[in-house]
Amino acid sequence: MSRSSRMLTTVALLIQLGGLVFALMEPKSKPLMFLALFIYMTGLLLMNGTLTSEFVRKTQLEADQIAAKQIQQTLHPQKVEELSG
Repeated sequence: MSRSSRMLTTVALLIQLGGLVFALMEPKSKPLMFLALFIYMTGLLLMNGTLTSEFVRKTQLEADQIAAKQIQQTLHPQKVEELSG
């Protein structure tokens, strides 16, 4: 995971923490609870976005490596020993 992705994920976690702390401090007012939920969901969506993009990147990299290995085997086939008989 790149440094910027790690930093963005950390910021998203801190945003979620802020939303939770805000919700615990002001539980009586309904509009403030919606604001706390909005803050929490913003952090959640940001974190899920960065983690999903990293997952897709790694999956694509693995698929590319498998394809490269298959192409390499096609270009340089292994010799088969002849059976004596």
